[in-house]
Amino acid sequence: MHREQPEDFETFAKRVTPLQGRLFADFTEWERDTYRKAHHNLHGSPEAVISLARAVEHVVRQDTPGALVGCGVYMGDNIEVMIRTLNRHYVNTREIYLYDTFYSSTRHELMYLYPKLSSKDILIIDDYGAMPGAKKATDQYLLANGLSLFLGRVDSHVRLLIKP
Repeated sequence: MHREQPEDFETFAKRVTPLQGRLFADFTEWERDTYRKAHHNLHGSPEAVISLARAVEHVVRQDTPGALVGCGVYMGDNIEVMIRTLNRHYVNTREIYLYDTFYSSTRHELMYLYPKLSSKDILIIDDYGAMPGAKKATDQYLLANGLSLFLGRVDSHVRLLIKP
């Protein structure tokens, strides 16, 4: 008797989701256009890229002072989305800083930059679900500082939190 192999989860989830054809229904035309124009430089999912654009828009609309920081940037691909979003709002006074590697840049981001975030500021941890170093640095920081924060899952790689 031949046993059928169980369907892998990704195939199963794609087959049974009620969202077929509506996965990006909430993307605006500008968001769709931004993803299309920048896709050749991007390594993130559409959900992650648009979450980043929306986070930058939130910072601009709230008139939150300070720089934008990308940690664990790999090739700097998300910076194009940040710049496109700032340009859309005619903002040319923001500084953007990039840090590379995964464990050390995530650790640096949390140790030195997280405390500088204001309440309700957004932190995106781009590689939490993909790079063990980013996850390890995040989990260690939260544990060491007694923080119980909700890390919203944007996609398989990206987590987002709003500082309390």
